[in-house]
Amino acid sequence: MKVEGFFAKRISRFITNAVLTLVCVSTFVARGAAVTLYGNITFSYTVADGKACITDIAFKNGLEGWFELPSQINGYPVTRVTATIIRSSHNISTVVIPEGVEEIGPGACSFLSKATHLYLPTSLKVVGTGAFGNRSKLERVIIDDLSAWSQINFGDSLANPLSPMSAIGYSSCGLYLRDKTYMIQGSYKQTLVTELNNLAGIVRIGDNAYAGYSSLKSVVIPESCIQIGQSAFKGCSALESATGGTGLTSIGDSAFQACANLSTANLLSGANVASIGASAFNGCTRLSEVSISSGVRTIGAYALYGSGLNSLVVPYGVENIGEYAFSECGNMSYLVIPNSVQAIGQYVTWGCGRLQSIIAPHRFRSLFLMCSPSAWYSYGDTVISLDANGGSVSPSALTLDKGAVFVIPEPQKAHHVFAGWWTQLEGGEKWFPELHRRT
Repeated sequence: MKVEGFFAKRISRFITNAVLTLVCVSTFVARGAAVTLYGNITFSYTVADGKACITDIAFKNGLEGWFELPSQINGYPVTRVTATIIRSSHNISTVVIPEGVEEIGPGACSFLSKATHLYLPTSLKVVGTGAFGNRSKLERVIIDDLSAWSQINFGDSLANPLSPMSAIGYSSCGLYLRDKTYMIQGSYKQTLVTELNNLAGIVRIGDNAYAGYSSLKSVVIPESCIQIGQSAFKGCSALESATGGTGLTSIGDSAFQACANLSTANLLSGANVASIGASAFNGCTRLSEVSISSGVRTIGAYALYGSGLNSLVVPYGVENIGEYAFSECGNMSYLVIPNSVQAIGQYVTWGCGRLQSIIAPHRFRSLFLMCSPSAWYSYGDTVISLDANGGSVSPSALTLDKGAVFVIPEPQKAHHVFAGWWTQLEGGEKWFPELHRRT
């Protein structure tokens, strides 16, 4: 196996556009190799299994304008980049990561403070923490394949160039899809991504894939997708709907956290969904209704904290509910917990000021009385009598057996339209407009 010479930093002083070849006893890795390209840039790299990883980049002079990493070095395809690509002193406006690169290491692109355009390859799979930590002037991230982008795992929000650079910041950077079949004035057409509706075949939405992306308005999760990664859509301030996902098995922690405009999300109703991650819909203030699948076994801590829920029926089959799961849901008027639930975390309904009625197994009575002392609490074998007020209803009484979920029938009365059940004939409060039976 032929490899580039050791002690790259020393030999780069003497070699500019030449290659030094030595014989190496290793059959897998070449360490400390270097080559000078573009006349004034020396790339240090290692080789493993015939693939190059760029570990350092040394510039003889300052750079301006366009900068593109090499797709191969001395015949080795570049698949990883761990070096700091650009220094803060360089006046680079456009950075291109070539096709073939699969991983960008932590902090590798953390000094793109003057770059406005960034091209990322379809081959990219992993981006390390803080990789794009400083890119305050970045306007466009240009990609060729939306499905490939959706499956990238970003180490944190600062690894994703679309995200704000602080927890309270706002990013104006747009994700643009390039169409290589359409040219405008010598350049390929670029379209701002505002919706995801053609991701057929993907199996997972990557961690932080769209975290903080402010232009995304709608998402359709394909049937092939089985998992939404953690923080995948966290902080997507313009996101209004997230639908589909009939093949989902889990929704990751903070997947849709702080999506303040999200009003439609039927992702929880898929038959295969088994877990809802911690803070998955935390802060979704416009989300007034969700239908949770009977296949769900775990609802994570803070899962629906601060959401806009008007009511919630937890289906039979759920076994664990994390702390603060439904806290600060200021619009929620009633809550039903089935007898299948074995554990509920503390303060689960804390701050639900409008909560009027709770149906839950007797063993959780003290927990709910502490969180919601003013709510009417029902448990055990409670008999509910129904007065149709001159009409007819069948049955006229219901027995609530140890926290089971039930259906309130609708009465019939000639020339009248049913307006709901109330706790009293005169005055009182409207009570349980609809519940769903679980057997």
